Amino acid sequence: GVFDGNHSTTQGAKAYSLDLAAFAETLGWGMPPNLYEIRDPTQSDAILYLGTGTWVLALSSLAVVAFFVLKHSVTLTAPFRRLYHAFFMADRLRGRRLAVWFAAALVLALYAMAFDIRIAGTLLWSTEIPSPFLPLYERFRVTGRFAAPLAFVLIICTGLIWGMLRQRLPGPLWRGVAGLVVFLQLLDVIHAGTKSPPQDWLANAAQQREAVESVLEGQEWSGRVYKAVGYFELEQQRLIDRLLVDEGARHFEVVHGARLDPQEVERRSGYAKAKRGDVVVLRQGEPGPACQARATIKNFTLCLLK
Repeated sequence: GVFDGNHSTTQGAKAYSLDLAAFAETLGWGMPPNLYEIRDPTQSDAILYLGTGTWVLALSSLAVVAFFVLKHSVTLTAPFRRLYHAFFMADRLRGRRLAVWFAAALVLALYAMAFDIRIAGTLLWSTEIPSPFLPLYERFRVTGRFAAPLAFVLIICTGLIWGMLRQRLPGPLWRGVAGLVVFLQLLDVIHAGTKSPPQDWLANAAQQREAVESVLEGQEWSGRVYKAVGYFELEQQRLIDRLLVDEGARHFEVVHGARLDPQEVERRSGYAKAKRGDVVVLRQGEPGPACQARATIKNFTLCLLK
């Protein structure tokens, strides 16, 4: 049903495209600080951090491989040929399954890039999405999240590579690194748990609740809500909508949805049909109707019509 022509489209695929450094960016949810500055707020929607433990394990594996390359004077490609044989050739059936798994993850990652090359917050190359691919991008908003399967592939493969090195390393060293990696991953999980939900989100939610209550508490109102806002602003009002429902709202002329049609939003926007006792949501600072009570919430004004 996602590709049903009756569904309206989403916009902004490129704004949410994959940053190739996102796999190392914690966005505050991991123990290390951010690797780079997030300049575009939309880029913070795709959380793909592999985990501190995974990165420690990957660097440890790379160090071990480099050590054996230098010690035994083998070619740099030799370890990779051994990995290829172990992954794909030792067991042909498993190899075919892994090949499909890798290919699917890479295709999804390419899709997530949305015909952009973005690294560490810098857009290095971009071109328009070719028209044959537009239907694939118009149905999904945060395209960068489609790289999540590749993140899982990288985590699992890092563990498999360390497992293959077990016979070449002293047991205590191998087990010590493995234990440290698990410990670091758990620390990331615990740290993320302390951030969810973030304290500033909770404070903002409390302020929005107080603002809605200041307008509607003890007032007789119709339960009808009208909005004079734009397509992209509706997403910023999801909590406002929920708070209005808690206060008895039973009809929204327009509301945020996964596949809104911008033209339909424009048609439904406005308050020409609103009557006394209805609620109108306006952009802050814009002229509006006479209000019995009003309050400012984020960039909007909540007005109970007089």
